[in-house]
Amino acid sequence: MKRQIVLILIIAAALIKCSSDFTSQNYQSKSRNEKQTLIWEEVIKDRTSADAPFAGGVLVESMDPTIQRVSDILPEGRSKVLHPIGTVCKAEFIPTPNNPYTGFFQGADSLIIRFSVAKEPHYTKKQAKYAYDNFVPGFALKFLIDGQPSANLFAIYGMNGVNSYNFFDKDFSTHIPIPKSLETTIVADKQSCGTKIVSFVGLRKLSEHTQDGKTINSPKFPYQLTFKAKQDVKNKFTSDFTQDFRKKFQTFQSGTTIFEVYATDNPIQACQQKIGEIRTTSEITPSYFGDTSLFFQHQDFALDLQVHPEWEPYTPYWRIFGDKNPSQQEGKCPFSSLF
Repeated sequence: MKRQIVLILIIAAALIKCSSDFTSQNYQSKSRNEKQTLIWEEVIKDRTSADAPFAGGVLVESMDPTIQRVSDILPEGRSKVLHPIGTVCKAEFIPTPNNPYTGFFQGADSLIIRFSVAKEPHYTKKQAKYAYDNFVPGFALKFLIDGQPSANLFAIYGMNGVNSYNFFDKDFSTHIPIPKSLETTIVADKQSCGTKIVSFVGLRKLSEHTQDGKTINSPKFPYQLTFKAKQDVKNKFTSDFTQDFRKKFQTFQSGTTIFEVYATDNPIQACQQKIGEIRTTSEITPSYFGDTSLFFQHQDFALDLQVHPEWEPYTPYWRIFGDKNPSQQEGKCPFSSLF
């Protein structure tokens, strides 16, 4: 009898682990709403921030999982060295009618977003001029799909940040400039072990399925996304340091429109077209799980080039002394002054 009880407990524990490991086929087969609920339950279990791990750890960790791992949770034993502290929320993407792109771009009601900084900032000097290369904001977005692995993206202004402690001082983009400090150059060089296109994030996977899991036969995705914070969102933050960004995010109400989203269709005519908005559907909270376990796969821009080889001449490839200059310059939008 005791053996039967032990066996039942072992099987039950295995089932529980299987249903919440964010990697198993059982988890991936769930609906987007079920997956969002499971992730959110972990997010709010502990609303405290984790301690940032040793930054030098990035030099000894493989970059392969960043590109290749299909999961919503980090591999066991791996730490979040880059973007170690942040806040998490649920959100939705509300598309602009008749925008030309597929999949996520036609609407997504079950997103997970994490707002974070690239490294732990030091607030000993509070003036805005001391934020550069110290306070480096960005965010990651997880597009949850019925019965399919999630599609993810990252956006940042630059790897060195700006002269401001305002999280939304500059627009975020899936294309970022080359790093300008020794520390960030070393990080970029390490990232190049996973992909030689370290400054562009791919968008192809966001276009290949609708949120209800239907495969799209002719997916269409833009060359670049730009995220422009609403003015009332910007106004919640100040250029000089007054309060930790995580505290400020906790004042946001569910239903807040954070970003207007703009797409650049191709590098030749680099016009930005508004394709939608991102709105929160929960509070924004610090999370120990978010800081230690929540995983956002880096989408390799090389996958985008398989569909659009004509973009390759405009694509920078990393080398130790900086990006390989594209053979041609990106085009200019004739109406760029409007944006």
